[in-house]
Amino acid sequence: MNPRISPNNTPFADASARDVSGSAGTLKGALAHAAGAEQEELTMRAAHLRQLVADVAAPLKPGTDALCRVAVDVCGVDCAAVLVGRGEGRGALHTTNPTAAAMEDLQITVGEGPCVDAWETRGPVLTPDLDEPQLADRWPGFAPLARGAGVRAVFTFPLQVGAVRLGTLSLYRHQPGGLGQDETRDALLLTAIALDQLLALSEQARVPGGHEFGVVGEDSLKVYQATGMVAAQLGVGVEEAFARLRGRAFSKGLPLSEVAAQVLDGTVVFTAGGDGGDAPPSADERDEDE
Repeated sequence: MNPRISPNNTPFADASARDVSGSAGTLKGALAHAAGAEQEELTMRAAHLRQLVADVAAPLKPGTDALCRVAVDVCGVDCAAVLVGRGEGRGALHTTNPTAAAMEDLQITVGEGPCVDAWETRGPVLTPDLDEPQLADRWPGFAPLARGAGVRAVFTFPLQVGAVRLGTLSLYRHQPGGLGQDETRDALLLTAIALDQLLALSEQARVPGGHEFGVVGEDSLKVYQATGMVAAQLGVGVEEAFARLRGRAFSKGLPLSEVAAQVLDGTVVFTAGGDGGDAPPSADERDEDE
């Protein structure tokens, strides 16, 4: 099975499903083209899912954290994550457990995987079995490490409305197997709800421009800041600096956020011709050694 499945080939391939991942995007758009009894059923299910998210969010904080927890329950997966932003500004807004966090970080580090493909193709990337042979060529950096972490299936949906891309919703499973029709329907509806949440967050935060950008977490801000420091150390642009930061993380087998923290606290310094090394000892440290 081709892991890059277009919205038209998903088990829930009606107009409302295409709108969630395509031009309409928002929940209103997801329901706009369904007709009669189908629209009523989808509207009721969407309202039920929205209420579930609100109920879970009540004792916590509202937003995508609750949505990810609901996605795990209704879609029959083991963990979930919302990734927002792009390039050096990309980062996980919420993950339900360390496995999901590690998978998001891995894809940012190696620059490949279902999240990257869903972002670039603007369509769902449904991968029911990471052991499929062609994935070794498609995702040589992501697939083997994901399997090594116990992940066997990944389902990623883009969060977008029109030309504006905000991020992705990813569902991870420890056993191979595809999503059922009802599970795919719920994932698409939750994608639309997540998009509504991100648009609201972007408005509240007054993000400049508001295009292809989301609200990122603390680790993502560290990566963003560290990228700027690496750019200054090397005298290069942010894209090159981000690539060097990712290369350091991959070569050392460390999370990208950990390498970013090392740059920020000065324990790692990038130099031309190197991939980042330990900072030279300070004058005080040299005096202590003598």
